[in-house]
Amino acid sequence: KVLQAPCLEEMLENKDLKWETTTSSDLAVDFRLFDKVNITIDGYIKKTSDLLMNVNLIETSGQLSALRNVGSLENKGLEFSADATIINRAVKWKVKGDIYTNKNKIMTLNGDATQSWKIGQSLGVLRGYVLDGILAAQADLDAYIGADGKVMNGAKLGDYRIVDTNLDGKISGEDQD
Repeated sequence: KVLQAPCLEEMLENKDLKWETTTSSDLAVDFRLFDKVNITIDGYIKKTSDLLMNVNLIETSGQLSALRNVGSLENKGLEFSADATIINRAVKWKVKGDIYTNKNKIMTLNGDATQSWKIGQSLGVLRGYVLDGILAAQADLDAYIGADGKVMNGAKLGDYRIVDTNLDGKISGEDQD
């Protein structure tokens, strides 16, 4: 007898897949003071479209994931750099420092593969429900009643109290922020 384990491909083919496209603008100013201090100020904007993301699929599909183009992203940043020669004799002493900031913002999203991201937010910010504590006592549960007269979301003691942000008397995906 020969036993064979099922085979599972790691990634689904995607014939609509495109390369990410990035355009950037950069403006920099360099100057030198007193023949000892160098200063650089650099600002940039980068826009990436057809952003690539490996999207997890349900296991019953026979695939683990699929690579997809999921949207566009904008990066803006400012960099400041300075260096100085403090001593320039037999012994040289140079000092350098850098300060920078980068902000990214999701501009567009395609499909449901990116449900946890939100347009206008940074890439690392995830969508989710707003929580208002825990339903710790029966009185909390009794006050957590929806439009249908029942406890919202089938909640039980010890569950999170999810805020009905759109005030429709039920907890749904529309309440995610």
